[in-house]
Amino acid sequence: MGFTSFSHSLRNACRFTSRTALTRKRKRCRPRTMAIGAAAGPISLMALLAAIVVVTNTVLVSVVATFVSLACSVLAAYAIERLRFNGSKQTGLAIFLAYLVPPSILFIPLATIVFKLGLFDTRWALILTYPTFLIPFCTWLLMGYFRSIPYELEECALIDGATRWQILTKIILPLAFPGLISAGIFSLTLCWNEFIYALTFLSSTQNKTVPIAVVSEF
Repeated sequence: MGFTSFSHSLRNACRFTSRTALTRKRKRCRPRTMAIGAAAGPISLMALLAAIVVVTNTVLVSVVATFVSLACSVLAAYAIERLRFNGSKQTGLAIFLAYLVPPSILFIPLATIVFKLGLFDTRWALILTYPTFLIPFCTWLLMGYFRSIPYELEECALIDGATRWQILTKIILPLAFPGLISAGIFSLTLCWNEFIYALTFLSSTQNKTVPIAVVSEF
């Protein structure tokens, strides 16, 4: 009986609670919510703008470094595999061994060069240093694709009067297009995730890339 009377009294108390009291409680909570939203708005906008700048830097550096590396790698791989000069095999092996050198060893002399050229804390510092480890791998990868193309196609083109540049652009590159795509994807991914050079050569927020900004800015 005692529990039943307590439940009835609690139900009556909840039933006769005025709506004005509930409305007042809601109004008291509203200014706090609006204050929090007003404070979080500018912070979110600044973070969004900073993220856009960082992503733009990363895309720009990655795309330019990738195109530069692919252009140099195509010329190097074609010269090593198709021109048949003395020491071409040793040159290809040396290029592959250069790719195996850790970036932690290369960034010390590269940092000296960057400081002397006045490129520190600029995007050009990364654009010019990333090909140092992209070109060896891309060259080694494209050498395998160029090696699989029959020499007879090139000889027929030479008999017909085609130049080396025409052979490269109209015969070799279309047949090695899958290799170009593979090398491009690898280079772009490696540039996007690179950390050591970006940490060493960049200091200002407006020039940082995504891997550095995630650690130091956000």
